Amino acid sequence: MSDYERTIGVLVLTDDLPRKENGVELDPVFEDEHGPVPLVQWEPHPDDDEKRDEMAEVAADILRSAGAHHVHRSDWPPLLLHMQSSMRMGEVVDENCEAYDVDRLFVGDHSAMANGGGGPNPTHTGQALALRTADRIKELYFDDR
Repeated sequence: MSDYERTIGVLVLTDDLPRKENGVELDPVFEDEHGPVPLVQWEPHPDDDEKRDEMAEVAADILRSAGAHHVHRSDWPPLLLHMQSSMRMGEVVDENCEAYDVDRLFVGDHSAMANGGGGPNPTHTGQALALRTADRIKELYFDDR
């Protein structure tokens, strides 16, 4: 690292493919001051590692094309950033973000998004979805009043 001033890092972010096995349940044994604690089951899709490897190779090729003499891959474990799609539109909620199985239960956050954007911060998309969901609730349940 004697030439650290010429060092650059590249973080490869991709979306993860959905898996029906992933989910959240309430623990039947353990509770905290709010009640049962959540049990989170999450495993990456088998194709996710291959996708990350391909993207890492693309990033390394870009660095070499830019003049890099050495490319080191740190090979971190997958980072769980911007978790979303746990209550996917079309599978758990309808086009209004209302749950299929619970009347008037609306999901207006990232969990209703069908899939990730492949790495970009989804904050604005989540905000837009929340505003759209609020508008739909108003149209469906309050416009006749």
